[in-house]
Amino acid sequence: MFQIKKHLEEHAKTENLTWTVLVCGAFLELLLGSPMLLDFPNHKAELIDGGNNRISSTSLPNIGKAIVGILNNFETTKNKIVKVSEVILTQNQLLSIAGELRPDINWEISNIKASEVLQEGLDGVSAGDLTAFLKIAKGISGAGDVYGAAYDETDNELLGVKTLTVENLRSIVAGKLA
Repeated sequence: MFQIKKHLEEHAKTENLTWTVLVCGAFLELLLGSPMLLDFPNHKAELIDGGNNRISSTSLPNIGKAIVGILNNFETTKNKIVKVSEVILTQNQLLSIAGELRPDINWEISNIKASEVLQEGLDGVSAGDLTAFLKIAKGISGAGDVYGAAYDETDNELLGVKTLTVENLRSIVAGKLA
């Protein structure tokens, strides 16, 4: 991303070009709708580096709101990177919520290293397996703060993105457990 930013900055100096990069974390629908963080349908969790790594996430509707916010705040956002985060998640946080909501479910828990998942993904892509991009995403996002995956400072207010309440997160997790 930094090479792209540098390229845009150079062209913006000499041409009539403006740019804005929206950093939104992982799509909430992907994180909770796939086994990326927890495998809700099968009650399995592969805890990445212990399960406490933080990752920012934003839903697709709120990404749309952020884009509208960028367009409505053109001068403020031009030639900048803006960040939004609807929620910062950890695997253990989600497991805790799931356990509170459905104590009758016994989760199958294993541990993996983010670096190993990332390497498996890179090796897979090098071998021509394009589905391995999901492992790359899992390895990077699962490493949390190692790769800056959690955004403590955001432009949510400027762009009209509200954070997800604990109650709303519990409701989403309850829906995954139904």
